[in-house]
Amino acid sequence: MRPIRSRTAFWLFAALFVLGAVSTVALPYRAPFHFLSAFLYVTFTLFWALSIRRRITKSRIRRRLLFSAALLVLFFCLRIESGAIPGYVLPVFWPLYFVCTTLIPLLSLECAATVGKEENAPVPKGVRALFLPWAVLLAAILTNPLHSLCLDFTPGGRLYGPVYVAAISWEVALGLAAFGVLLRRTRLSACRRLWFVPVVPMVLCAALFLWYVLSGGAPTLGGVKLYNYQEVYLLLFVGCWESSIQIGLLPSNSGYFEIFNRSSVGALIADKAGEVRFRSVNAPALTKEQMAAVKAGKDVSLADARLGSKEIRGGTVFFVEDVSSIRRLNARLEDAVERIEEENTLIEEENGIRERRSAIETQTKLFDSIALATRRQLDELDRLLGEPCADEADFRARLERAAALGAYVKRRANLTLIADSAPEMRVAELVLSVKELLAYRPDLTGDVSAAADFTVPSGRAMEAYDFIEEILEAVAGKASAVLIFLSDAGGLRLRAQADCPPPDGFGGFAEAENGAVFFTRVFGEEAAI
Repeated sequence: MRPIRSRTAFWLFAALFVLGAVSTVALPYRAPFHFLSAFLYVTFTLFWALSIRRRITKSRIRRRLLFSAALLVLFFCLRIESGAIPGYVLPVFWPLYFVCTTLIPLLSLECAATVGKEENAPVPKGVRALFLPWAVLLAAILTNPLHSLCLDFTPGGRLYGPVYVAAISWEVALGLAAFGVLLRRTRLSACRRLWFVPVVPMVLCAALFLWYVLSGGAPTLGGVKLYNYQEVYLLLFVGCWESSIQIGLLPSNSGYFEIFNRSSVGALIADKAGEVRFRSVNAPALTKEQMAAVKAGKDVSLADARLGSKEIRGGTVFFVEDVSSIRRLNARLEDAVERIEEENTLIEEENGIRERRSAIETQTKLFDSIALATRRQLDELDRLLGEPCADEADFRARLERAAALGAYVKRRANLTLIADSAPEMRVAELVLSVKELLAYRPDLTGDVSAAADFTVPSGRAMEAYDFIEEILEAVAGKASAVLIFLSDAGGLRLRAQADCPPPDGFGGFAEAENGAVFFTRVFGEEAAI
């Protein structure tokens, strides 16, 4: 780290101070040069105060340093006016020096106590409590004309009293305390390797003060006065605080362009005419056309980068946004989306296969149940159609029987499919099925009807259809006519009549009456009759 952060300010302050020192030594101590050095030091202090106002970021430290600079200006203005003050005003005039020399060390101690802390951090109570003894000391100094315990302006000379000694001790003690706290803050900060920089003006000013005291006033060389104690006081205060700013102990607004130039950010600053004024190391080389396009809001992209702009006072800052990571992330997202889409397609295909397989399995089970229910009829069909016929009459008889069996199998399968798709069916479906079954029985004259078009459970309807087929098979060759009637009586009620004796195998479902047989059965909640 370099000890000097703002070289322009440093050399300007140094030139003003050296110019004041040279004017003190080289110019004659008479009008109009008598107070030229004091005016130069006032100018130096004002320039330094203006720089402090611009550079120091913490308001608490900035206010105290500016107030101290104002006291230094007052200090030198008192020096300028001292030559024009009549003798009888000196007892009132001289104590004003102590207002500056006693308050500046206290303000410096406050600043040093807040260095390195947050902006809103309170000043230590011990430091704030020092304002009370300072007020007492100042009151004793300002009331010197009443007691002369500070300065005694007698005809025999100025006597330095105990209040004067207390004031000098106060200045030295608080100055050393402020410097000690500041030095400790320096050793604990990131600039601890440069802790010796604030020590240099302190040691130099201590030597100059010692020379001043040993000389009994302003030192001379060849009869020429070298300096006054005001210059040493100014050099001590400004030197210590400016060196602390230069090494980075006090946060300041200096060195930003150097930081900008050395930073890794890719940016440049151009004026309103498009001329580049500042450029970082990684800044791209842009043409005026590219700058105009970026300012117009157009998308100007470089390799893995995108250009942006922001209007500032006096020009525009152009910066590079690294979008390589975003592009890599987008590429990964696109790959992930593609994989997810492929996986979704596979999942949809697998689901479709499962659905089709499930439908096939369901249909297979359904067809198996139909085959199981019509197994006897299918076996008989296979026998009828597989064996050779004896003659044409046998062929016709077999064909009629095969048609009747086929009609039963067809309608039984149809009812099974309806039952699989719905838990209930209309009785009209059962009536149509029985009518088609009767149409393929030329040996029987029959009819089937229903009391109303009501709905019945699908399973009960198939039971009734099988029962009707058993009746037709039982009366085949015995009866010439069959009548079937269906009604709703707490379930599906079937009543059939055939003109033949009761066949075997129907038990309680068949009753003989007047040379005919009646079949009665209820499919559902009521028990069979």
